[in-house]
Amino acid sequence: MAVIDRRALLMGSAALVITLQTARAATDRLESMATSQDTIWNGVTITPEGRIFVALPNWLGPSAGVGEIGKDGKLRPWPDNEWNHWASGTDAAKGLVSVNAIRLNPKGDELWVVDSGAPLGGKRLPGGSKLVVFDVASGALKKVHALEDLFPEPNAAPNDIRFHGDYAFVSESGVGSIIILDLNTDKLRRMLVGNPLLKMDTAKRPVVIDGQVVKTAAGKPFGTNANQLEVSPDGHWFYIQPLNGGMSRIEAKLLTDPSTSEEKLTEALQFWVETPPLSGTAIDEDGSLYLNCVNERAIRRLKADGTMETVIQDDRLRWADAPWLTADGYLWLPIAQLGWTPMLNGGKSRIEWPTHLYRLRVRNV
Repeated sequence: MAVIDRRALLMGSAALVITLQTARAATDRLESMATSQDTIWNGVTITPEGRIFVALPNWLGPSAGVGEIGKDGKLRPWPDNEWNHWASGTDAAKGLVSVNAIRLNPKGDELWVVDSGAPLGGKRLPGGSKLVVFDVASGALKKVHALEDLFPEPNAAPNDIRFHGDYAFVSESGVGSIIILDLNTDKLRRMLVGNPLLKMDTAKRPVVIDGQVVKTAAGKPFGTNANQLEVSPDGHWFYIQPLNGGMSRIEAKLLTDPSTSEEKLTEALQFWVETPPLSGTAIDEDGSLYLNCVNERAIRRLKADGTMETVIQDDRLRWADAPWLTADGYLWLPIAQLGWTPMLNGGKSRIEWPTHLYRLRVRNV
């Protein structure tokens, strides 16, 4: 069996030449900050000092999992050690198998990586499902939170992560559930497993691209269960929805209180707003949520009172995935093009190159 060197793939002369760019024109609201000719990214997080980290999914084959776009505009594997070079047959607990999300902690000194632990087209590997924490300054491993014991189901998969106070909140999209991590004690809890409000409805809210319903390799309409999640800035509300839409909310204090019964949680989780299929979300300091709307290739603003407005609609927003909102009022948008990848197009790629990392001003400071 051939051994694929992911570093060679990333660092070779034909791979990953990233060009920092200014806007195509002074009036263009979408500023292209970086491009790639052969690699897609599905998440971005930016330090207060301006370091840019991107999540590198394995949708097109082996991937480093995490990369950093340097000041020279080049993308490099990060932390560029054994964690970026996992290969089939090696220990899945000690490598980035399938990165789905990255995010800085509130202090900005740790980069958290959500690893589903399932290789492209394969099942979750023993020890592969985990939260991996790296020191931003040095790239050194700080901690691994193994999730395997939480998942008796073979299709369970951690998806995304948010922080507030002493807790990390993780969505699990395979079955549909919520995971809470106490950052003081490292204790993990999983709740609301298979709750109907966390389950996708592909018939009511299909993902549609270019007029066609997006389907899996098995011919079924595409979707995922509990996916996008946010916590209001004041810590009061926890928001969550399946990728396919329909946002619900629950008081965050109920999730973080170990004494809250499952019955109470089920009663407290309530449908909130009818939303379309979303590929990513971010939340502003005033509690407004920014929604990456797949079908319309648009960004909408969902205000705390439940009203919604369109910020921008642009054909270039080809599956704008997990965004990052900076303090200076810019929404950074990694264009993932998931709906155009071979696994959702009968084995054929419809990705348009180069793919972009855009930023969009959504608030004046």
